[in-house]
Amino acid sequence: MKEKAKKNEKDFKRNRKIGFFPLVALILRMVRKSTQLELDEFREMFMPEEAVKTTYTKQSFSEARQKLLPDAFTLLND
Repeated sequence: MKEKAKKNEKDFKRNRKIGFFPLVALILRMVRKSTQLELDEFREMFMPEEAVKTTYTKQSFSEARQKLLPDAFTLLND
């Protein structure tokens, strides 16, 4: 699924702060709070060991989201 859902074959190759699967989970879980609050809550809830070491910024989330095709969610639904 990962290979079919990214825009470029080079996307999500390197180990970044926000990987492919956490990004998809974060987008699916987002409610209507501010983006930074959603990012912080997601890290604390699902990746507590990383929450202490690092932070996600709105900029890094936005950049990662741009690499994801909308088809990813269609594939998940199927």
